[in-house]
Amino acid sequence: MPHSRLAPVRHLKNVGRMSPFLCAIFLLGLSSLASAANFSQVYEWPDVMDYEWPSEEIRIKTLKTFKQEYMYPRSMVIYGSRLYLSLQSYGGVILPVTLSSLPMSGASSASPKLTPVPSWDMHKNGNCDKIEEATGIQVDSVGRLWVLDNGSDDCKAKIWTIDLINGNRNKIIHRFSFSYGLHDLVLDEAPSGTLAFISRWRQTHIVVFSLEKNQSWNVYTPGIRGTSIAITPKSPREIYLGNYLSNELKTISVDAVRNGTGTENQRAIFGKWTERPYRMRIDNHGTLYAAFWFKNYISSIWTSIWPLLVQRVYEVAGLDANAAEPFAFASDQNETLWLTVFDRLRKPRYRLLKSAGEAKSNKASRARRLWRRAVAVGGGGRAGWVSVHQAGAATSTSPTAGRRNALTHSSKGHAASREMTSSGLLVQFLCILLQGVLRGGADENEYRLTRFLLRDYDASVRPVENSSLPLTVTFGISLHHIIDVDEKNQILTTNCWLTHVWTDHHLRWNASEFAGIKVVRLPYTRVWKPDVILYNNADSQYSNAVINTNVIVSSGGEVVWLSHGIYRSSCDINVEFFPFDVQSCQMKWASWTYDGYQVDLVKQTEHGDVSNYQPNGEFDLVSFEAERHVVIYSCCPEPYPDITYTIRIRRRPLFYVFNLILPCMLINSIALLVFYVPSESGEKVTLGISALLSMTVFLMTIRESLPPTEKTPLISMYYGVSICLVSFASGLSVVTLNVYHRGVRGAGVPKLLKRLVLGPLARIVFVHFDIAETPSSVHQPSQAPVQRYKSQESNSRSGGRGDSVRMDKWTHHSHSPDSDHRGAEYSPERSPRFVPRRQQRRDSNPADSLEGQFLRALHKINAAIERNEVRVLERERRESASREWKQVALVCDRVLLWAFLFTTAVTTTAILFSSPHGP
Repeated sequence: MPHSRLAPVRHLKNVGRMSPFLCAIFLLGLSSLASAANFSQVYEWPDVMDYEWPSEEIRIKTLKTFKQEYMYPRSMVIYGSRLYLSLQSYGGVILPVTLSSLPMSGASSASPKLTPVPSWDMHKNGNCDKIEEATGIQVDSVGRLWVLDNGSDDCKAKIWTIDLINGNRNKIIHRFSFSYGLHDLVLDEAPSGTLAFISRWRQTHIVVFSLEKNQSWNVYTPGIRGTSIAITPKSPREIYLGNYLSNELKTISVDAVRNGTGTENQRAIFGKWTERPYRMRIDNHGTLYAAFWFKNYISSIWTSIWPLLVQRVYEVAGLDANAAEPFAFASDQNETLWLTVFDRLRKPRYRLLKSAGEAKSNKASRARRLWRRAVAVGGGGRAGWVSVHQAGAATSTSPTAGRRNALTHSSKGHAASREMTSSGLLVQFLCILLQGVLRGGADENEYRLTRFLLRDYDASVRPVENSSLPLTVTFGISLHHIIDVDEKNQILTTNCWLTHVWTDHHLRWNASEFAGIKVVRLPYTRVWKPDVILYNNADSQYSNAVINTNVIVSSGGEVVWLSHGIYRSSCDINVEFFPFDVQSCQMKWASWTYDGYQVDLVKQTEHGDVSNYQPNGEFDLVSFEAERHVVIYSCCPEPYPDITYTIRIRRRPLFYVFNLILPCMLINSIALLVFYVPSESGEKVTLGISALLSMTVFLMTIRESLPPTEKTPLISMYYGVSICLVSFASGLSVVTLNVYHRGVRGAGVPKLLKRLVLGPLARIVFVHFDIAETPSSVHQPSQAPVQRYKSQESNSRSGGRGDSVRMDKWTHHSHSPDSDHRGAEYSPERSPRFVPRRQQRRDSNPADSLEGQFLRALHKINAAIERNEVRVLERERRESASREWKQVALVCDRVLLWAFLFTTAVTTTAILFSSPHGP
């Protein structure tokens, strides 16, 4: 059977039947012996602990980014005449040097400066071959300083050794595969090799490094997230571990760790710290010192006596409560305790103190001797064994030997009498006097009852009175909180309190035989429990998510097991009506190995317990129902009962309405304005495309949070329809732009289209045009000038020199009165161009020539005026046609605006109100 720390406690109870009283007397008797040690101040630094800078230039450059007041000592060791300190900072400040040393005494009264170790150049954050962040430090027997280096973002953690004897020669002896997290270390130097035990910050394992093999491995410590670590000085050596999550103190055998095991040998010590320690050290006398997070004192425990007594060694009144690690401490070869005190608010901010080592050691040894004698005297005449631990070693003494030793000590004469103080005699006398008075107390009866119940009890055996009958287990759930509903992965996360009630026929007793005790609490690991688990579990860390406590056992054998945990169960999420949806998630609970013939699972209540339910911000709890089923699986012919709890929850849609639906509505409204934007602005299509892109972005956001299912979510359908409407609106805006610019080509609006669109349709959409601008008010141009203009144009293209003016003139002359005598000579239809030359000479005179030229000039002017009139009329006709097309485009825009507005309203209402659970 492995050695257990809890054994001495049971032995003491067997011996004296008065362990509570012994603890009280022990505290009373030792209060005058183990008072706090006296400390004297060695150095003080009023403001900052300054470095020995290599040059003033480096000092000025470094202090631009580094604040010295953020620095404080982290860990301390002593070798020779110097103190070695690892330094830390708060506020995320990177220190230029994290390992330094101080002289233990100085020639002057001035406070010394910190000397970088091994040198200033060996410190550089971000350089993997330099010391980046020193944490735990320790000195071995050959004068090597072991330094833990946390590394940085770019470099892995490592271990340095610095030879303090031979000129601070340093080297990296090991590199880890991780960065950060190294907290403290202790060394075990044995003939088989040197091991370093390293605690990692809030990790459930310690790291073991072998110097000879240059290998490291993890030893897991379930239940302990370690920070502080210490090791006993004598064989068999044990590792003491402090827990970050509690003030519990546990140990692991060094031999077990050397063999690669250790987790099963982990055990609790009888006693706890008053707080959570961040640094621990054990001196050569077996005294364990510890400093605590955010506390203003250092405490000690004597590891060689039981029960453990916590004693405050040094306390600073009014110390800054925000200082996480106010102390660093170490012991020298004379067992003198040295410590640094860091106070952020008061001056001096840093102090170095030391205690009187001899007085402290003598006082501790003296108290230990008194305790052993008190236990020996109190145990005389009782059955059992007394086990006293000295620095991890156990020695056993029989009751007879105990009585004999007590008598021997009493008969040693004056030497023994001088050694025994009045306080020690008082302890022995009171122990003997009140030994029988406290026999049979309530605590003793409960202890006796526990021993009675667990004697020969096997937790693996089903506790039934008749093995052929099933054991009835009443199961119930109290829903405490719905933590999360993961729609994409279809996982429901809840915080539930579980209740198991059954009758254990092996845990019955008569209360009158145990001072009327009817109820007792037992560790859940010591009794039989049904293996009821969550069948639709979706958590790979299921066992770690459940927090188990003691079981409550009544005298009639009724066992109540209360536990709680955070459960992640698979749930068929139906997002068809998201975000106006109601989800039904089931949690199926049943025994995994016991069938219905062995364990009969029944409901505690018809409905789940919601009396302690805390509302969820996203979902409302509709109902929490329980239903029992009996299922026969394909693997086994036996029936397996299960209890299925159905959680119905309704989503609170207000968040999605404001963040998803309302923006979509606004984007739809803006997209419809493409029909209201004037066509001449040129921004109709741009507005539609911008709205389309915005809706696409929102749709992608929704898609990332929903699972890919066959049923399209309601909100996705709404976005899809809205995107289609916006796309159609953008396309039709292109059509209306084409209609708007159609008049540029000069084609007129068809009469039927003009009569339909600019008439009743325009009045329906409330578009009215000014009468002066209507097409009916514009007169059609006369065709005569146009025809003449066309005739002239054709004559010009045919190459003739005559024109209509000349033709009119010639016709006019042909009907003159004196044309009768000329009719025989030529026909009136002949062109004057072909009149014989002699006729021209005969008829021509100066007056007629001037008149003809004048007439020709007038006719040319008239032709120019007519041509200009034709151009003006044509331009007016084109402008009239263009205006008519623009009016048609405007009416189309208004019609489409009302049509899309109506369609958007109808589709929005139809989609959003289609959920049976309401919008």
